[in-house]
Amino acid sequence: MRQDRRLKEIVEDTVQEVIDYFDNLDFVKGWYDRHDKWTSWRDDADKIQAFLFLLRNFKLYRTEKLWDLAMQATDYFVKDDLLEAAPQEYVHLDSNIRYVVYGHTHDPLVSAVRSIPGTPYPLDQVYLNTGTWRGRYFKSTQDNSFIPWKNMTYVIFYREGERGNPVPVFETWTGSLKTV
Repeated sequence: MRQDRRLKEIVEDTVQEVIDYFDNLDFVKGWYDRHDKWTSWRDDADKIQAFLFLLRNFKLYRTEKLWDLAMQATDYFVKDDLLEAAPQEYVHLDSNIRYVVYGHTHDPLVSAVRSIPGTPYPLDQVYLNTGTWRGRYFKSTQDNSFIPWKNMTYVIFYREGERGNPVPVFETWTGSLKTV
């Protein structure tokens, strides 16, 4: 596209047409109505609208320069709603439950929820998210190319006494599969 201005304009026009079509779908308008909360400026609707704003207002030849900035901002805009809800899960569970497990959410995560003092061991409560087995594209560090592979995370739980532990414990493993 850098060498052929006509091709660049065709791609940019196509992107604009797709954005306009998407924004005018009745389903999308209804989804915005249900998810665009005035009390939260970082809700899911705002994230989509911000992304579409960037696509509309920054032409593709500039997008590659914005990529690194977008990746740095990802942690600010992307949050794990299930992690935020995990403490409330424990309210409905047996008081000795240590772990809540989620999956099929695309991004694996292990996060400490709280540690409740106890004798002789604290009750450590942990959020475990196994993500999803699916292909993803990762931007290369040396150029503007993308490379696909699949990731998978799984959790192994051990009962009290297994592996020499006095309380139930876990381990997680993440693997990647690259194929052609």
